Amino acid sequence: MAVIFSHSVFLPLLFLLTFIQSPQDAIRRHYEAAETHSRAGNSAAAEAEFTLILAEAYGNLGKIHSAQNASGKAVSALEAAALYRPDSPQGLIDLAIAYFVAGQYEKTFDPLNRAIALNPQNADAHHMLGKSWFMRGEFAKAVGELETALKLAPRDYDVGYTLGLAYLKQRQIAPARQIYNRMLRQLGDRPELHISFGRAFREMVFLEEAIDEFKKAIALDPKSSSAHYYLGLTYLLKDGTSRLDDAAEEFRIALNSNPDDYFANYYLGIIHLMERRMEQAVILLEKASRLRPENPDPYFHLGQAYLTLDKHDRAIEVLKKSIALTPSVNYNDFQVAKAHYRLGQSLLKTGLTQEGEQELKLSSELKADSLRSDEIKTATYLNPPAGMGEQNSKVMEMVSAVGVVAEAGAPDEKAALKLKGGEDYYTKVIASAHNNIGILRAQRQDFRAAAEQFALAAKWNPNLEQINFNWGLACYKAELYQQAIEPFENEMKANPANLSAKQLLGTSYFYGR
Repeated sequence: MAVIFSHSVFLPLLFLLTFIQSPQDAIRRHYEAAETHSRAGNSAAAEAEFTLILAEAYGNLGKIHSAQNASGKAVSALEAAALYRPDSPQGLIDLAIAYFVAGQYEKTFDPLNRAIALNPQNADAHHMLGKSWFMRGEFAKAVGELETALKLAPRDYDVGYTLGLAYLKQRQIAPARQIYNRMLRQLGDRPELHISFGRAFREMVFLEEAIDEFKKAIALDPKSSSAHYYLGLTYLLKDGTSRLDDAAEEFRIALNSNPDDYFANYYLGIIHLMERRMEQAVILLEKASRLRPENPDPYFHLGQAYLTLDKHDRAIEVLKKSIALTPSVNYNDFQVAKAHYRLGQSLLKTGLTQEGEQELKLSSELKADSLRSDEIKTATYLNPPAGMGEQNSKVMEMVSAVGVVAEAGAPDEKAALKLKGGEDYYTKVIASAHNNIGILRAQRQDFRAAAEQFALAAKWNPNLEQINFNWGLACYKAELYQQAIEPFENEMKANPANLSAKQLLGTSYFYGR
C-alpha cells in the first residue's frame, strides 16, 4: 500500500503570493527561502522560515480581528504569534492590547513586562502598562508608567491624554490641566481637543469643568454636533431632570448640524419618552435603531413607547430584538430584565397568555440576580455628583457614560470589506504554513508533531488540498489510531475513490475502537 505525504500545497501558496502587495512581501520572501531550503534538503532551515511566516501571519490576522472588534479571535491569533516569535516587543504589545480590549486586564502585565525587559525604553509598553494599572484602579502606578511613557514620547498625545485621566482620577486637577494646556499649545486651539478634555472631565465627574470645555468647543465650532450632544448629556448628568429642557435644546442643535447623529437622536428620543411625548419619541428612537441596528438600547426604549401607545405587536417585535442583541444579563444594569417584563406585558395584551407569563417569570428571576449584584455599578453610578438625588434616578437609568480609556469604533463598509479580504488571505497562509511544517516533520519521521501541524492546518482551512489525508496518515503512523478516524472519514466524504484512505480508515477503526 503506497502512501505519501503530499507536497501539493507548495505551489498553491506561491500562486497566492503572486497577487499580494506590501506588507505581505515579507511572507513571500520567507516562503521563497523555505522552498529553497527544502529543495536543498535543509528541512530545519525550511521549517524556521515557515515559523516566521506563522508569526507574521498570526500577528497580522490578530490586528485584523482587533480592527473588526472581534476581541476573542484577536487574542487567540496574537497568542499564537507570540508563541512563534516570543522575542518581538511589538508582538507582545499587540497581544497586551488585545487582552486589554477584551477586558482581560490581568493578562496584559506579563507580555508588557516582557516587552519592557527586552527594551526598557519602549514608550508603547509603558503606555499600555499605565492603562492596565488604570483599569485595575491602581492610579498611582498608572501615573508612574504614563509619566515614563510621556518622557520617552513627549509628543504622543494619547499618552498625555490618558495621564491626564489618571491625575483626575486621583483628584489632581492642576497637573491634568497642565498636560491638556500643553496639548493645546502643541496642536492648536481646536474644538476636537476641547471635546476630548470635556469627556475626560465628565468621566471623572468634574462636571462643571466638562461643561466649560464643551462650551469652548462650541464657541470654536457652533455646528459641532458632538460638542452639543456631550454638553446636553453633561447637563443631565450634573443636574438631572431640572435640565431636561436645556439638554433637549442641545440635542436638537446637534441634529440640525447632523441629522444622523446617533446619540442626539437616541437621547432626545429618551427625553420625549420621559415627558410622555410618545409619538415624537418613536420617530427619534426608530431613527437611532436604524443608525445602530446592532445596539439593543434603542429597541428597548422603543418597546416602552409602543407599549404605552398600545402598539403591542410592534412592542413585541422590538423588545425581542433588544433581548436578542443584549450581550449579557448584567448589561446596562440588568436592562434585559425590564425588557422581558415589558415583553410579557405586551404578550398578555395580545392574548398570548402562556408566553407572557413565561416572560414575566424570567423577568422576576433576572431582577433577583440584579438585586444580588446591586453593588456592581459603573463609575458614574458609584460616585454620583452632588445634587443627583432620587428625583433624577430615571435620568441615571437611561444615561450611560461613554468610556474614554478604551473604546473601539466600528469600521465602515469599505474598510470592513478590506479587512475581510485580509482575514481570508492570512487564514489561507496560516493553513498552508502549518501544512508545510507538517510535511517537513513527517519527512523527519516525527509523526506526532506532524499530526499536530496538520490538525492546525485543517482548523484554519478544512478545504486545503490533501489536508485530511495528510493529517490522518500522520496520526496513523504515530499509532494514534483513534485520532486518525476523523480526518480519514472527512477524506472519504470528500474523495470516496481514495482507496488508500479507505484502507487506512478500516485499520484505524480496528485498532482505535
